[in-house]
Amino acid sequence: MAIPDYLKDFVTDFAQQAKTAYSAPLDPKTFMGPQFVAGLDPLQTQAIGLAQAGVGSFAPFLASAQQAITQAGRDVAGLDQFAGTGAGTGPGSIADFQSPFQQQVIDETLRQFDLERGTGRQAIQDAAVATGGFGGGREGAMLGQFDADTLAGRAGIRGGLLAQGFQDAAARRAQAFQQQQALAGARAGLAGQQFGLSNFLRQGLGQYISALVYHGA
Repeated sequence: MAIPDYLKDFVTDFAQQAKTAYSAPLDPKTFMGPQFVAGLDPLQTQAIGLAQAGVGSFAPFLASAQQAITQAGRDVAGLDQFAGTGAGTGPGSIADFQSPFQQQVIDETLRQFDLERGTGRQAIQDAAVATGGFGGGREGAMLGQFDADTLAGRAGIRGGLLAQGFQDAAARRAQAFQQQQALAGARAGLAGQQFGLSNFLRQGLGQYISALVYHGA
């Protein structure tokens, strides 16, 4: 399409100006950059400060929770020593919970028993001498029965003390199991509380910062 004569000069001049304008280097700083962005108001500045200061503020709670969980795991692992019947020796066995003085108690109790029975035996012998039957069959029979009763009584006392010691040790073992179990549960609960505090702090800080940004927008 031909350009009318009366527009030729205008079009030529416009094309020359456009060529000059578009061939010049483009500097983005003349139309974009921080100088063209509105500055932060005080609330937004405060929100940024809180966000920066709050990062990691809940880390101690997480560290405490992790420590409590680790210890709770050790407590639970410690329950293995109470598994089984408790036979044998070593940590968690019945023997481990028996009184260290049990044998001394047994020995002293039997000593007192022997002294008492010895007095009774001597009384039989003294009666035989007084009646003129010392060394006779009647005395022998009485002493034989007395000695048999003494052995039976001695065995019964020893067995009773051993049984009582076993029952006491078994009760202490069961109590230790319950205490270990309760300790593991308490530490797990502490870990949960620490996690809860961490989440509460993080969420509360986030909500507060959001409120500042919203009101400052």
